[in-house]
Amino acid sequence: MNLGTFAALSDDRETSALSAGEFAKLRAVQAVVTVASAFSLVWFFNATLEDAHITFRYARNMALGWGFGVWNEGAPAVEGFTSTLWTLLIYAGFKLGLSPFALAKMLGWLAYVAAPLACCAAWSRWPLRRVDSARTARPDWLLYAAVVFTLYLPFSWYALSGMEATAFYAELTLLLLVPWLFARRSGRVVASVVLSSLLVVSRPEGVLLAAIGNLHQYVVEPKERSVLARPSFWGLGSAGAAILLLTAFRYLHFGEFVPNTYFAKGHGGPSHVVQGFIYVADCLLSTFPVALVVIFALVKKRRLLADRSFRVLLGSVLLYGAYMIKVGGDPKSAFPMWRHVVHLAPLWVFLFARCLEALFTQFRAGVLGLALALFVCDATVVARQRDLLVRDPLASLRRFGPFTNEPPLELFSWLAPFTSSDTLSAVVLGGQWPYYTHGRFIDMLGLTDAHVAKFGKFAKFGPVDSKTDVPHVLSRHPDVIDGYLDPVALERGACPPQMTGFRAEMLGQLIASPIFRDHYYFVTNAPYHSFARAIFVKDSFYERSQSAGMQAVRVTDTALYRGDCVADAPPNTAAKILARLGMPVR
Repeated sequence: MNLGTFAALSDDRETSALSAGEFAKLRAVQAVVTVASAFSLVWFFNATLEDAHITFRYARNMALGWGFGVWNEGAPAVEGFTSTLWTLLIYAGFKLGLSPFALAKMLGWLAYVAAPLACCAAWSRWPLRRVDSARTARPDWLLYAAVVFTLYLPFSWYALSGMEATAFYAELTLLLLVPWLFARRSGRVVASVVLSSLLVVSRPEGVLLAAIGNLHQYVVEPKERSVLARPSFWGLGSAGAAILLLTAFRYLHFGEFVPNTYFAKGHGGPSHVVQGFIYVADCLLSTFPVALVVIFALVKKRRLLADRSFRVLLGSVLLYGAYMIKVGGDPKSAFPMWRHVVHLAPLWVFLFARCLEALFTQFRAGVLGLALALFVCDATVVARQRDLLVRDPLASLRRFGPFTNEPPLELFSWLAPFTSSDTLSAVVLGGQWPYYTHGRFIDMLGLTDAHVAKFGKFAKFGPVDSKTDVPHVLSRHPDVIDGYLDPVALERGACPPQMTGFRAEMLGQLIASPIFRDHYYFVTNAPYHSFARAIFVKDSFYERSQSAGMQAVRVTDTALYRGDCVADAPPNTAAKILARLGMPVR
C-alpha cells in the first residue's frame, strides 16, 4: 500500500461509507483499545515515576506563590523540569484543588487512548480514489499502529507514570495524521499550528519532532499553488516562533538559553557516546521483532523506499537514533523501559506498521504477525521489568482511592517530622524526597541546581546523570545527606557497601571530605526496610533531633572508615579511595 497514492488529497478523492467488513475491522480494533486501556488504567494507576515528583514540586511551589521555576523558596529560578507545558498543567491542577497524581495520570491516560483512536479515525476518513474503475482500499497499517499504541507495555506504563512522555508522543501522532483527520485546509492549518507549538513546549526535542511532523505532512498534503497555503508551512512557522519565544523567555527568566537539564546531563560527558550506542543497541534488542520486520521489508519490498513519506519516517528514526547516541540515552535506574523510544513512538510505530502491511497483504495474516511481534516485545519487557509490571495494583486504590496524593514511602514519612523550612538537604533522589519532606534541597546531580549542573564533573565511566560537585555541596553544610548506599549492609559492617556501583566516585569524594568525616552521623533507626538509602545528618541537626527519637552514630565509627578493608577491598571502595588520597582510615 503506497501511502503517497492515497495521501494526494486531490479533488478526485471520495469519502465512502464503511463496508460491512471494514466496519467489523474498525470495531474490533476499537474494542481492543477500550478493553486494554481500561485494564491499564487500573493496573498501572499507582506506578508513579520518581522524576514526576520534580514537576509536582515545581508546580506546587508555583501554586504557593514562590514563582515559576523556583525550586527553593526565595532562591533564583532554575529550569530543572523537563516539560514547561506539563508543569503549567499540574500547576493549574493545584490551583483548582486537584491531586497532581490523579491529574497527571488522567492526562497521560487520555493521551494514551487518543493516539490509537486517532489512527482509527484517520483510517475511517482515508481519502479513497478510483483506479481502473475500482475503488482503492483503506490502509491496514493504521489499524496495526492503533493496536501497537494500545498493547505495547511501555506505552501504557508511561501513560500512568505521571510524566509527559505519552502526551508528547500523542501530539506527534496527531500531527502526522493531520492530513487525514481534517478534510478542510483551514482545519489542517489550525491543527498543525496548535500541535507544532505544543510539541515545542512539551519537551526540549519537541522542535525537532515538530519539524519532522511537518516535513511528513508536506510530502503527503495536497499540492498548493503557493507554499503559504500549505498547513505544513504554518505548522513549521509556529514551531519556529514557539522556540524563539520560549528561548527568549528562558533567557529573561532563568538567564540561560537552554534548560538546566542540558548542563546537568547533555553537556560534555566523556562516555555519553559509548553509553548512547549501548542504549540504542539495548532498545533494538528489546524490540528485535520490530527491527526484523523493518529490515526484512526493506530487503523484500524495495518499492517502499520510492514513497517519500516512508523515507521521511525511516530517516527520522535514524536521525533520532543518532540523537539518542549523542545524549547517551537514559539511565535505566531513573527511566526504565527505554523512555526515548516512547518519545519516538509514532515514527517507529508507523514505520513498523507500514512494513508489516507490505509483507502481509491479507489483514488476518498481518494481525497474526503483529500479535507475534507484540507478544515477544512485551514478554521481553516483562522479563526485564518484572518488579514494575507484576504487582498488586488494587491495594493502593482500595486504601487511598484514586483522587488523593499518593502516600510517601515510610522512610520519608519518618524523616518529615525532623525537618522544617530551614532544613537543608543534599539528595540524589531528587523527586520524592524533596516532595514529601520539608526545607530546601540541593540536587547532588545538578538537575535543579545550576552550580552543580554547570561546574560539576561527570564520573569517568559513570552514567549520563553522574555529574556532581561534592566539595561544593559539602561547603554548604547540608543538614541531611542522601547517602546512596545500602544502610543495612553498612549497619552489618560490610566492607564498604555498594562502593563498586556507578556512584562510586561521588561516594568516594563524600567519604574523603574532612567536613563529612568530622561533622556527620549515620542514622541507625530510620525505617530502611521500606527504602534502602542511607541517611547522614550533620552533628548540629542530630543534636536537635535526638529528643524526637533519632538515633545515629558517627560516620567514622561505621564500616566506611574501616582500615582493615584496605588490603582486600575491591577497586573503588571507600577505603582504597581514602588510601590513594592519603587520608587516614579507621
